[in-house]
Amino acid sequence: MLQVRWLDGDGAVGIDLDELQRRLREPAVAGFGWVDVPELDPADREPLRSLGLPELAVEDLIDDRHQPKVDRVGDVVVLVVHGLDLDTLGDELRTVELDLVVAERLLVTCHDGRVASLAALASRADEGALLFDRPLVLLHRLLDTMNDVFVPFVEHLDRRLDVIEEEVLDDPTEATRRDIYALQRDLIQLRRVVVPQAEVVRRLQREQPPGWREGDAALVRDLVDHLSRIAELSGSYQALLDSAMTSYRSALEDRLNDMLTTLTVISAVLLPVSVVAGLFGMNFVRLPGTSGPDGFWWTLAGSAVLVLGMLAWFVRRGWIGRRAERAAAARRSALAGVLEVPLLGTVLRVPVTGGRAVARTVDPRRLRRRRDRGDGSD
Repeated sequence: MLQVRWLDGDGAVGIDLDELQRRLREPAVAGFGWVDVPELDPADREPLRSLGLPELAVEDLIDDRHQPKVDRVGDVVVLVVHGLDLDTLGDELRTVELDLVVAERLLVTCHDGRVASLAALASRADEGALLFDRPLVLLHRLLDTMNDVFVPFVEHLDRRLDVIEEEVLDDPTEATRRDIYALQRDLIQLRRVVVPQAEVVRRLQREQPPGWREGDAALVRDLVDHLSRIAELSGSYQALLDSAMTSYRSALEDRLNDMLTTLTVISAVLLPVSVVAGLFGMNFVRLPGTSGPDGFWWTLAGSAVLVLGMLAWFVRRGWIGRRAERAAAARRSALAGVLEVPLLGTVLRVPVTGGRAVARTVDPRRLRRRRDRGDGSD
């Protein structure tokens, strides 16, 4: 169902589609229309056509499978952007597509799923807390709010990377490897959206939508700089993750080498004894336990104790038993974090658990070490 608003310098008011058409036909009426399509429905084609939108623009709005793009269709500009899906962010990084059509006195937004930034912006506009006099101003504020959601998520990625680096240096486990792969997937998905979206917003300045003014170029540059910064950070994080994976494999190889070295020393120490025992074949007249009825069983018991003692030592060293993996799993099951996402003066708390949570015990100085190295982190 279409949600229709009329915005001017005094606030936003809800109207019906007929009233919107009447106001659009009267240039003397101040303000512009904002039509939001919260759920994609082919039945919305006719109402959108009645607003004078080109057929190709209507088709782009209804079709929700697009990469970020910007196209000029007739007298309007079609824009496709993606934002983080906050409903699934705690478990999985997903994006929600937002299709927009920008006309001189009309802005149409279409999405299949909840866009938290859009909902927050609409709520504040209805309350009169935000005032807009042109579609391009509303478009900039909407895209800027969507970009703001990326910031706490990127900072959270930075903290997760610090935890991974600390575990790689201290006690790498199988859980560490899974965390590295999970973070790599998040970074790839983030770059898949942010990199082309930055180019889309950059092209918006060249397309110059209807109602473009000279000062609007500064608004577009602000959006481009924001997205480019996020893209650069995600690229640097990807390089650090590759280094962390290399360090993880090196740590495992060092641990294996340490284990093999210890076992080799033990074998070397016992080798002369084994040679002597093999040469003599233990063919002695007097051997401990041979004269007693339980000597054989005492020998078996002593051998079992020796084997169990060696196994216990191996477990203590972490060579067998997956003790480190169980400890890491216990730490992650006990961890719980909250990602605080700012939305137009309010803070949305998104829970993150498991490998996405960040240990509260991490030294804050570690969280700043990449900044101290001067890699550009904020």
